[in-house]
Formats: sequence, C-alpha cells, structure tokens
Amino acid sequence: MALARCSLCGRKDSLRNLKSACRCGKKSDDSRIHKECLAQRIHENEDPDSLPRCERCGDQYDVSVSYHFALSWSSFSSLRSLGHAFEFIVVIVMVIMCGFVLLTFQRTHQQRHAQQQQQQHYAANQRADDDVFAVRLVYFLFALTLCLV
Repeated sequence: MALARCSLCGRKDSLRNLKSACRCGKKSDDSRIHKECLAQRIHENEDPDSLPRCERCGDQYDVSVSYHFALSWSSFSSLRSLGHAFEFIVVIVMVIMCGFVLLTFQRTHQQRHAQQQQQQHYAANQRADDDVFAVRLVYFLFALTLCLV
C-alpha cells in the first residue's frame, strides 16, 4: 500500500484517502490532501466567495462545494442570528411604513383632486346661475320699462 503525506496537515496516509485538488497534486503524490483538511481550510477561509489556493503552485483547489443546512435551537438563539432576525424585522417594518406613507399621499392627492373638481364645478354652476340671474334682471328691467312707457 502506497503512503503519502497530506500537504495541509502533514499526516501520512494511503493514496486512497488523499485527493489531488490542484495541478501539483496531479503531478506528484507529495501534494495530495485529505478531503477533511481541505474542508477545514475552506471553512477557515476569510473570503467566503473564493476558494483557498495551493501554497506550492498557487492554483485554486479544484473542489465542488455543497452546503448542508442544519437547523437547531442553538443556531436560532445565537447573538448573530438574533441580530439578523432584528435586521429582518426592521426591514419589514420599514417596507410597511413606506407603503403606508405612499397610500396616505395617494389618498390625500385624490381628495385634493376631488375637492378641486367640486370647486370648479361649483364655480361653473355659480357662473351659470349668475348669468341666468343677469338675464332675468335684464328681462325684468325691460318689462318694467315697457310698463312705465
């Protein structure tokens, strides 16, 4: 059975348990790594969007990353998740408040528009009533003039 050393942790293991995840690991057995060591390196990586690189060749490790989501009460009660929950609640409240403000402005605008239309309608009716009154006054004065003559 062939043995090789993990380039991340330094332990010797069989080639069957070590993977070649970069260019130099495919060329020599000295650059192979344990799957668990690589998973730990990925987990400890400061930039979650980039994969860690091989220290020898500088190539990104060739891996497929899968996520396993596990829910537990301890993950809900941690300060970090409580902070996220608080942020989520603040965002929801802000969205509701913005919707309320927009609806209030819309209703106010509709009421003002309706009042303006009523005022315009009232003014038009008032002008028409004034015109009818003026015509009747002219008729009355004309009839009075005819009676007096």
